[in-house]
Amino acid sequence: MAGEGSSLSRSPQPNEGTAGASDAAGDLIPPLAPGNRSHVAPYRDKDVIAEITTLLLDDDVKNIVQRANIHDPDREGYIRREETFVFLIRHFRDQRRSELAEVFSEALIRRCKGTILRTISDPKFGFSSIDAANLACNALSLLFMRILDPVERTSGNFLQSRFWSALEFVILDTISDALKERERSKQIRSLDDAINVDDDETISRGYDSNPSSGRFRTLLTLPLDYFAQINEGLRVITQTDEQPYRAVFIMREYLDFPVGDKDWVKPCIARRFDRSRKTIQNWYNEAEHELAAWRRGPDDREN
Repeated sequence: MAGEGSSLSRSPQPNEGTAGASDAAGDLIPPLAPGNRSHVAPYRDKDVIAEITTLLLDDDVKNIVQRANIHDPDREGYIRREETFVFLIRHFRDQRRSELAEVFSEALIRRCKGTILRTISDPKFGFSSIDAANLACNALSLLFMRILDPVERTSGNFLQSRFWSALEFVILDTISDALKERERSKQIRSLDDAINVDDDETISRGYDSNPSSGRFRTLLTLPLDYFAQINEGLRVITQTDEQPYRAVFIMREYLDFPVGDKDWVKPCIARRFDRSRKTIQNWYNEAEHELAAWRRGPDDREN
């Protein structure tokens, strides 16, 4: 992926890395630890080490801030490597110098936000301009989580050694999550059509009231061809105001609602329809009977 400054992210040369660093740099800059799946530690290019060392040895905070905010690569003091920004963000955060961590964070965002937005806005992904802008914000959030979160050590080290390659993974992870969510939304809309009830509260009330439940857990892990078969079967189940068998079946099988619950705060099917547990169970049994007849074939569906 080509990005602002990406031409500077050249492939490492065999003689580059911490091996040629000065003693001063070794004292100031801790080496990158091996990743979780590798015993080989990543390393910084010598020009990155030189930039970091110069900035850490500078006692003039005003000059450090000024250098972070230089946008013209031809100006003296311009910080050429984004890996330097990543290190300093982590360093100043750990030193509890939040004002400097914020300065370098904002500067890094300015450098990479254009690449992030252009990639996500590619027509092949089909995102609207508003969705692309929101996803770009998500990608930036993920980027800084990987920079700062100790749990994301492997990703953080990758960002300190090869920033633009690591950023590409951040963007692709963001796009992948969005595409998966889009597919889930299509499945949920198809399920809504299968229920075919006038009042959307059948799903939305439970969704809002019980966000920790496992709604759609089983359904959304199925391949799409299986989902199509399920959807076809659901449509044969009776769904009327007086006989909402289909809604009861879906709420129990796919939305993880209990038939009843002694805790009046928790949503349940009996409370949703203001019926006894016995009535709800009878409705569920009727739904299973209709679905079983459908599975057997057209000759038995009237029996």
